[in-house]
Amino acid sequence: MYLTVCQQLKHLSKDEFLILRELCRTAKKLTNQAIYQIRQHYFEHSQYLPYEKNYAILKTSENYRLLNSNMAQQILKEVDEAFKSFFSLLKLAKQGKYPFSSFSLT
Repeated sequence: MYLTVCQQLKHLSKDEFLILRELCRTAKKLTNQAIYQIRQHYFEHSQYLPYEKNYAILKTSENYRLLNSNMAQQILKEVDEAFKSFFSLLKLAKQGKYPFSSFSLT
């Protein structure tokens, strides 16, 4: 199940709306870059790429530089937490402690 939030912003000028839209797109691009780096590192080295190393790789990217550093770091931390959770669940599933087959995706 995917949850989304739809927020209507009122009383924005056209310029403010365009700036906000561009910031959201940049945040999305940085999220995708972080996910890509972690996946590629895992495929190549069979190891998880921790936040610190992913940060070192992405801090010079254009998307990171376009955002405030605290915003960009928070995005990288959220991706890191999501992957830590994913790998923890995989570990539990391999040990037979997480019955993932009993859950449906609908």
